[in-house]
Amino acid sequence: MEDQYEKRATEKAERISKNKKRARRNAEEAASILAGKPATLQERKSALETAIISSRTSTASLGRFDKQLEGDSKIKSGMKRKV
Repeated sequence: MEDQYEKRATEKAERISKNKKRARRNAEEAASILAGKPATLQERKSALETAIISSRTSTASLGRFDKQLEGDSKIKSGMKRKV
């Protein structure tokens, strides 16, 4: 038979440690936002992908003649030019 008080105490300790870890992470994200950097991994990844796509389409040929790397997605130009 397990001790219910000990079980409750261990669960509470786990919740407290999880809460502290999350609070630390929130503080780091807030500091990076104030510094002007993307906070989370997903935000950094999307910012990097946006920068790569804009650099690939910044030429007059819209990147048609650039070498394709493995795993590159197809570029969506957004607007078609009128002829």
